[in-house]
Amino acid sequence: KQWYQRRVAITAGDNIKVVYKFAKCYSVTWLIQHTLQLLENMINVSFSDIMKFAHNIKCSNLTEACLIRLNKCLVDTLLESGELDQLDQGCLQTITTTDSICLEEMQIFDLVCKWYDHDPEKRKCYVGKLLS
Repeated sequence: KQWYQRRVAITAGDNIKVVYKFAKCYSVTWLIQHTLQLLENMINVSFSDIMKFAHNIKCSNLTEACLIRLNKCLVDTLLESGELDQLDQGCLQTITTTDSICLEEMQIFDLVCKWYDHDPEKRKCYVGKLLS
């Protein structure tokens, strides 16, 4: 048997999202803050994963943290690694419509075009909305 001993082992890849959802569900404020801080520290390493997670759970603080870190260097890295291709339309819509991003219009256009090129058949219906 295992008993709760007021300790939570949070691991970056394995359980951080589950721990955050638990903390949010049961309003464990200190745990919410701690997991959000850890997730924010992971943004540069796995941007698309954290952006999707933030978008899916509607966590505006984490989404904003992702957008603040999204600059030209990170976009170039995302494009080269193929990580950008993993974003869904909703996440990309958030990126293209925010005012807190430090990208030029042409960079956003390139971003959408590369995302589209990954799966044109499924993504063609979103391009107009993403670029408007």
